[in-house]
Amino acid sequence: MEAISTNNTLCSFSSPNELFRQTQDGHVNLTAVLLSCENLCAIAYGTGNSDVAGIGVMISYTILSMVTTILNLVRHPIFPNALLDKNHPSLNDLHYSVLELSASTAIPFGIASGIRTLQHPAMFEGVIMTCLWVCLVFLLCASLISLWEVQRKEAEEDAVSPVVNRRVILHVHSFIIFAIIIALSAVGISQRNYTDFTRRIATGCEDFHAILPSTGPVVAVHWLNIGAICVLFLIYVVLRGCRPIPQIIPKLLALYALLSPLGACAVIGYLWSVWADMRRFVGSDFDDSWGFGQTMALFIWVPWFVRALSVTWP
Repeated sequence: MEAISTNNTLCSFSSPNELFRQTQDGHVNLTAVLLSCENLCAIAYGTGNSDVAGIGVMISYTILSMVTTILNLVRHPIFPNALLDKNHPSLNDLHYSVLELSASTAIPFGIASGIRTLQHPAMFEGVIMTCLWVCLVFLLCASLISLWEVQRKEAEEDAVSPVVNRRVILHVHSFIIFAIIIALSAVGISQRNYTDFTRRIATGCEDFHAILPSTGPVVAVHWLNIGAICVLFLIYVVLRGCRPIPQIIPKLLALYALLSPLGACAVIGYLWSVWADMRRFVGSDFDDSWGFGQTMALFIWVPWFVRALSVTWP
């Protein structure tokens, strides 16, 4: 977006990050900028980022949410056993492939989000990154919990390969995702000054303020999810030595594996509403074209659906 063009030198910036640096250095007064620069709000809110939430990427995230929800549902005790063999090796392989897709999306997205947060993105982009990160954590944790239970049953029946390899996969993915969660939390804490800066701008941009949705409920749900994971882990650590394993453990795991992807679907629905509001607000500057990246993000699912067809074909 072009820099604000006025005679006032206060308005000689082209991004929120540039204005933030000038404010932190004491070169400009934010209150004066709010009063003098007519296009400040448009620049501060931004036009989104097609790399983060283009049309193809959004559809791909939605497919991931739906596939994870369906797989966790059919593995849940409420699903009739007569309709599907829940422990069929092919179904297990299909579920592990979804875990790998979730991990291959969530892990680089988490790292890229941390780097982008340090670069002080515009407000719309920040909201979308937060929502997507919460959704991806829901999906990855849902697959991990569901497959931990599958792995436990496999280990009881036959504690040889490939169970050992799968146990390693689950351990490594669990460690990486929680390490990224901790790192992103630290990044968020370190950027409190920028958060306060954006809040001051939002307060001054009254006409824009109602357009930008709050991430408060999404962040609250995210930490509720992390808290649930920690409680499940503590219960497992305390009771894992019991033989036989108390029935409360598989019941709690099954409940979480069912509710977690539903939470992700709710966040995706909320995100689509944010995306629609942003598209309406930005107008002609909004990029919703089917470019190279958007097409690739969608059709990367083709091999997985071919695999799913081979598993379910009579």
